[in-house]
Amino acid sequence: MDEVRPTSGAPAHGLVPMFPPGLQAIYGECRRLYPEQANPLQVTAIVKYWLGGPDPLDYISMYRSAGSPAQDIQEHWHYVSFGLSDLYGDNRVHEFTGTDGPSGFWF
Repeated sequence: MDEVRPTSGAPAHGLVPMFPPGLQAIYGECRRLYPEQANPLQVTAIVKYWLGGPDPLDYISMYRSAGSPAQDIQEHWHYVSFGLSDLYGDNRVHEFTGTDGPSGFWF
């Protein structure tokens, strides 16, 4: 994974991933669930919460699900929100607790 040196909030080793771990985990799972939708519909906050904006979610991605008649699941849209957990791993929104458990609002 590519890494860059941050200007502030650097972890102990001095490098942070270019693609933050929280975003990487969510996008990875979405790619597994919806491999044919590499570029889903997405909305974003104009000014992110961590930059002083009013919206607590950084992004919302929308995936179309065809459903599964065999499992009695109707066609629907799957909305995935980004920002209730520590997306960037650098404490910009949620204080680091020192544990390896859930971050942010524990969703």
